[in-house]
Amino acid sequence: MNLSELQIKPALRGKWEAIDVGILMAKRWFWPMLVAWAVPAMTVFLILSAIFHESPWIAMLVFWWLKPLFDRLPLYLLSRYLFNEPVPQLFNARVLIDIYRFDIFSALTWRRFEFRRSFNLPITVLEKQKGEARAKRAALMQFGCGNAATWVTTVFIHFEILLCLGFISLVALFIPSNTDWNFLNTIMEHPLIFEHLYNLIYASSVCIIAPLYIASGFSLYINRRVELEAWDLELLFRDSMLKRPKNNPKFASTNNIASHLALICCLTFSLISSDNLNAAQNDLNLTFDQTSRAAEQSKEQMLEIIESPPFVIEKEVTQWEWKSNNDTQESDPELPEWLENIEHLFELSDVMKNISVFFEVIIWGSIALLLFFIAKHILHNLDLSATTGGQKKGAISQQKPSVIMGLNIETESLPDDIADAVEKAVAQGNHRHALSLLYRFSLNLLINRYDLHLEDWFTEQECANAVKHSLEEDINRFFSALTRTWQLQAYAHLSPTDDAVLALSGDLKKVFNL
Repeated sequence: MNLSELQIKPALRGKWEAIDVGILMAKRWFWPMLVAWAVPAMTVFLILSAIFHESPWIAMLVFWWLKPLFDRLPLYLLSRYLFNEPVPQLFNARVLIDIYRFDIFSALTWRRFEFRRSFNLPITVLEKQKGEARAKRAALMQFGCGNAATWVTTVFIHFEILLCLGFISLVALFIPSNTDWNFLNTIMEHPLIFEHLYNLIYASSVCIIAPLYIASGFSLYINRRVELEAWDLELLFRDSMLKRPKNNPKFASTNNIASHLALICCLTFSLISSDNLNAAQNDLNLTFDQTSRAAEQSKEQMLEIIESPPFVIEKEVTQWEWKSNNDTQESDPELPEWLENIEHLFELSDVMKNISVFFEVIIWGSIALLLFFIAKHILHNLDLSATTGGQKKGAISQQKPSVIMGLNIETESLPDDIADAVEKAVAQGNHRHALSLLYRFSLNLLINRYDLHLEDWFTEQECANAVKHSLEEDINRFFSALTRTWQLQAYAHLSPTDDAVLALSGDLKKVFNL
C-alpha cells in the first residue's frame, strides 16, 4: 500500500461526505466492478434457475443469500485501483479461491444479516481478519461512523427494490396499447415464465446497484483509516521533506540578504505613504457618511412604499378556510390500461400472491430485527449502577485501562506534585517529558475521578471526543488544548514555549481543583 499513489486526496472528511466520495469512486471504476460482480453472480443465478426450474423462488433465495460473496471481487479490484497497484491475473484459480473462501462460513451464517457489511467487508477481504481479531478491529473502525454504515445498507436495499419496480414498469410501458395480445392472460397461463422473468429483473437490478454499495462502504472504511493513521499528515510531512532546500550556506546567506532588503523597502514605503494615507482616510470618512445618509433615506422610502397598498392587503379571518382553486376543476384521472392489468394481476394471480407473502415476511422480519437492535442498544446503554451497588462499581473499576496508546497512566507511575515535576522538566528543556506528564496525569484524573469510559486502543482524538461528549466545557477546553499541544510535540516535533507549558500546568490545577 503506497500512500503516494493514492488516487483521492487523503483529507479527513465527514461520514456523509465520505459516502459521496465513494459514489464518485464507483462512477470512475463502474464497469470493471460491474463485470467483476455480474460474471460470477449471473453464472450462479443461471445455474440455480436451471436446477430449480420448477421452484424459481428457491433459486432467488439462494442467489440473494450468496450476495456477500459476490461483493468480494469488486472490492478487491477497487482497492487495487485506488492505490494504483497492478491487478493480478483474475483468472488465476488460486487468487479467486483465496478471495472467496476466506471466512466464508461466518459470512454466510451469523453475519449474513449484518447491516454494516459494506463497511466491515474490507476487514475480512483486505486485512484478512477473522474471529475475535476481526470483532475488535470492527469495533475500533466503527467508532463514530457505524450509523452511517448502517444507513448505507438500508438506503441501497431500497434502491434495489425501486430499480426492480422501475424495470417492470418500463417493460409494461413498452407493450403497445392497440395490440390483441393480453399480457395478463399470458402470465396467468405461464406463471413460471413470469417468476423467472421477475428473478432476472431483480438480479440485474442488484448487479447495477452493487458497485455503488461496495464503493460507499469502502470509502467510509478509508476515511476511518485516514482518521486513525493520519495519512494526510504523513503525506504532508513527505511533501515538506521533498520541497525542503538542501543545507547550503550560500543559499542561506542569499535568503538572509533578500529578506533584509525586502524589510528595508517595506519600512521605507510605509514611512513615505503614511501622510498620504491619513489624508485619503479623512476623505473616505466624509464620503462614507454621505453615502450612509443617502442609503438610510432610500431605505425609509422603500419601507413606506412596501407597507402601503397594493403591496399590503389586510384581511381579518375568524374561521378556517379551505385552500381551493375555483378556476380549474380537477377531474378524477383514469388509469391506463397497462396499469389496470397490473392491478388485476395483483388481485388474481397466485404467483403475485406468493410474491406478496414473501415480501410481507421480509418486511415483518425486518421490523422484528429493528426492534431487537433497538432493545439491545437500550439495554447496552442502560445505567445499572443504582441496582447493582458496590459490585457493579467494582466490575467497572476492573475494566479501567492502565495504558493508553503506550502511555502508562497508573497513579504509581505519576508524581505526587505534578506542577513541581513539570517545572523541573521545563527548566531542563525537556518539553516532551513535561507534556507527557500533563497528558498522562489528565487521563488518570478523567478515568479515576470522573469515571470517563476510555479504552486502551483509543487515539488522542478519540479521547478528546469522549471528553467533549461527557464532561463540562472547562475540562473540554483544557483537554483539547493539551491534546493539540501534545500531538504537535509527539508527531510533528514542534516544541511549545516554556510559558505555554507552564500555562497548561496552571490550567490543569485550576480545572481539576488540585
